Amino acid sequence: MTTSFQMASQAYKRKQKAITIWLGPKLFVVMSDVDQVNTVLRSALDKHFIYKLIKPLIGNGSIFAPVHIWHPRRKILIPSFAPRYVNNFVSVFETQSKTIADQLESKIGRGNFGCFDNLFSYALITVCETVFGVNSDAQRKLDRTFFNAFSECLKYLADRMVRPWLHIDAIYELLPMYARQTNYANIVYRYIDNVWAPYDKQGNRPE
Repeated sequence: MTTSFQMASQAYKRKQKAITIWLGPKLFVVMSDVDQVNTVLRSALDKHFIYKLIKPLIGNGSIFAPVHIWHPRRKILIPSFAPRYVNNFVSVFETQSKTIADQLESKIGRGNFGCFDNLFSYALITVCETVFGVNSDAQRKLDRTFFNAFSECLKYLADRMVRPWLHIDAIYELLPMYARQTNYANIVYRYIDNVWAPYDKQGNRPE
């Protein structure tokens, strides 16, 4: 994942907030400006083939699904993000924001430091607490293995993205890194299944 971070960092430092890279025969533009990214993403409905590399972890849900799948789902999901629903989670966002602020404050004065792990943990805990109703304190105690497995999966996926020869499933699936990625992905799936099991029995998300 170091290569991915380096590319993002280079794009951020450029005046144009973008760089171009070649991955095999394909030309890619890496952008760091939010407005530019928003314009590009709104101009095309279909996802680029490289998104399929993330499918082993995320699946074929609304984020990376083809147009005929995600477009109808979007109309169903949009009401879920209405202010009257999102406002219910403000206290969660506030609590977790204070937690991550305290974590980052403890690193002040120690020179340069990476904050990816802190932000990553914050995002996952917030999602679990808002979507699944899992208490954040319980979440921290439940399984650090889940966080580590998800993080390792992302690293393998990022490494695969920047190596064009690994885009071919027949080649990638022969390598040890594929077996390790699959193992980490299974840990993530089992954890989510365990968290989701009570909701399946109740038929809804507990308050």
